[in-house]
Amino acid sequence: MRIAIDALSLRRPHTGVQRALAGLLRGLASLVRNGDRAVSSDDSFIVVAGRGADLPELPDRFKVLRTFFRPENRTLRVMYQHFRLNRRVFSAGGNLLHAPAYTAPRFGFLPFVLTIHDVFVYDYPSLCHRTNVAHFKRFMPASVRNAARIIVPSRYTADRLKAEFPDAARKTVVVPFGVDDVFSRERVPSWPAEAYALPKSFILYVGALDPKKNIDTLIKAFFAVALAKKLHTDLVLAGPDAGDGKRLRRVAEGIGFGGRVHFTGFVPDEFLPALYRKAQAFVLPSVAEGFGFPLLEAMTSGVPAVASGVASLRELAADTVRFYTPGNVADLRKALEDVLFNKKLAARLSAAAKKRAAEFSWERTARETMAVYREALA
Repeated sequence: MRIAIDALSLRRPHTGVQRALAGLLRGLASLVRNGDRAVSSDDSFIVVAGRGADLPELPDRFKVLRTFFRPENRTLRVMYQHFRLNRRVFSAGGNLLHAPAYTAPRFGFLPFVLTIHDVFVYDYPSLCHRTNVAHFKRFMPASVRNAARIIVPSRYTADRLKAEFPDAARKTVVVPFGVDDVFSRERVPSWPAEAYALPKSFILYVGALDPKKNIDTLIKAFFAVALAKKLHTDLVLAGPDAGDGKRLRRVAEGIGFGGRVHFTGFVPDEFLPALYRKAQAFVLPSVAEGFGFPLLEAMTSGVPAVASGVASLRELAADTVRFYTPGNVADLRKALEDVLFNKKLAARLSAAAKKRAAEFSWERTARETMAVYREALA
């Protein structure tokens, strides 16, 4: 096989889509370097990426093709995918395309594997960016219809995709994503205190400041715990503003806790392991998740975690996380109190979560993805 991977969407900062794509490339590269049986001697890869895109280090069996534009240019990225990508891949000898970000070339002739991370534009359109809703609703149906195989990261996403596109069920395969091994290493890069001032003790959220993440519920629950228990722990929200930052600041200031809710902005990936390890607890309060990268990173790091009890996060973490009823401030408050003040529970959850997280790796993701590639060409 000569597999082409559409890496046009790979850009900083990494959201879930970029994290999954970069992780898959690292996993495939690791299989090649280690001579893993999942990759035969006849298999090679073509990676099509934007000018200046930050690719992981790839061995010789990977050929990188760069575009003339930077990946941040969405208009050119979309036009290139639909009108130029297939021809360039075919000219380079590719016989299968992997489209890892919801849509595939509309005017294409190569068989392709499609990755669908979630169907939020159908389930929660009011919480999604209008540009994304318009784009995905226009191009996803044809991409789903024409794909040889569809990869999803969870059974939850598979079920939601089937509900929206019933014909997709016969060709959908669940391939869980992985987690970078840096989160489980004994020593990690130190936290850059000069760039990011952190409180001595804090509860942590990692991810975009996005309406789908339901962060205001976390702020209110944190306020309730701090007030009732005279808690001397702050709240740190670490991630780029994806449209909800100003409102969240108003929420924190409106309840009189603006000084105890810290907004770090984007944190580079290399410093995330140290950030998780400094936290007293991690919270992921999302309305929904296709997979849940930050929760898996927290689990791998050994920080006791609290998460909304949505299907995909329960699927990911099983019984190793303290779940609460999604959107319920009182229930989240109780979950926070359990993890913060019950040291035996926190220690048990931490140990169980690390064991559970060890089941997820990018090498596993890459092996299972290679099997899907072979099915697509069979």
